[in-house]
Amino acid sequence: MATEKELVMNIHGKTRAILLLLVVLVSARAVWGLCQTCGWRDRGDRFEGIATEQIAGGGGCCEIVGIHYKRAGKIDASASRLNLFFWLPAEATPDIRVWQPSTNYMMVPKLKKYPGGLRSFSWPRQDVIGQLGVNLDTLFTRVHDDSRKVYFPVLLSTSSNPEPAGSYLFILESGVGINARCTVEREAGGKLTPIRNFPWQEEFGGILQIPWDGLDDKGKPAAPGTYVFQLSGQQEGERIETLNFKVRFQHYDKFQ
Repeated sequence: MATEKELVMNIHGKTRAILLLLVVLVSARAVWGLCQTCGWRDRGDRFEGIATEQIAGGGGCCEIVGIHYKRAGKIDASASRLNLFFWLPAEATPDIRVWQPSTNYMMVPKLKKYPGGLRSFSWPRQDVIGQLGVNLDTLFTRVHDDSRKVYFPVLLSTSSNPEPAGSYLFILESGVGINARCTVEREAGGKLTPIRNFPWQEEFGGILQIPWDGLDDKGKPAAPGTYVFQLSGQQEGERIETLNFKVRFQHYDKFQ
């Protein structure tokens, strides 16, 4: 039988999901009325606009939203273009998405093969984002390989070159609270070597932003390579269940 705390958390989570859905639907209708050119369509190098399908999260437990390279400072809202930087270990055709749930905004570049190294995709701010009045700090971004097995940290910027910050934000969505330990492991030769371990707790769920500063447990910079980020612990919703979430990502010690 659920405890009083579990019942409160469950009700809170369901209420949050319902309110989020209502806000998104109302907001999408409102912005559509203000911007007749913001509908979802082919804009040459990308598809962009108010998405035709609901893009708000489904309220599940620990769904990956994206891995952001943590920037220093603010984005210049007056800039004419946005630049999405990402680093590839080798030639690839990555899946790239940028979105904002409250307006149902979505931007998806047309599939393109990129060589390895630091790459970017740039698009005009005023076409849609500017007209919708989207706060650039609320945009979510996600870049992964075509098999969705490896995620590439991204940096959204209005500058021509990224400023290395050396840290990441693992952005997850959870419809319930979690009580877990975070482990960052390096993958090499078919083996995983733990290099960082720290606790993480969120009572009610929502959008979780879990930081990692790129350092190991001894405070030294982790070597570049393929890593696995793992959450191990409990999902504290209607029932307490075991949590074992993993995501593989590419780490680089310098974003340049």
